Amino acid sequence: MKKVPKTATPNNLNVVMVGCFDTKGEDFECLYACLVKYGVQVTTMNVGVLGTTDRFPVTIQAETVALAAGLKLSEVKAKNDRGAALEIMGNGAANILSEFYSRKIK
Repeated sequence: MKKVPKTATPNNLNVVMVGCFDTKGEDFECLYACLVKYGVQVTTMNVGVLGTTDRFPVTIQAETVALAAGLKLSEVKAKNDRGAALEIMGNGAANILSEFYSRKIK
């Protein structure tokens, strides 16, 4: 892997890392560590409905994401439909990211 010098990353860079931390926590832990190593501020958003992780700090938990889509996380789980959960959590994440973006450009 090519090494990126620290000077290549602006100090005020913030990356929003969105993922299913319940099942892919180990993978996202690696990404999180790499970003932090280069001075990137990381906001993490868990869209996994089965749980969370303790491998890195989670800024926005799945319950908040589900609520941003108009449902409680328990309601998403009760559907017992992976496809529906992906769509709902994706919509919630999109709503949150849209809000982040609108606050940033004002």
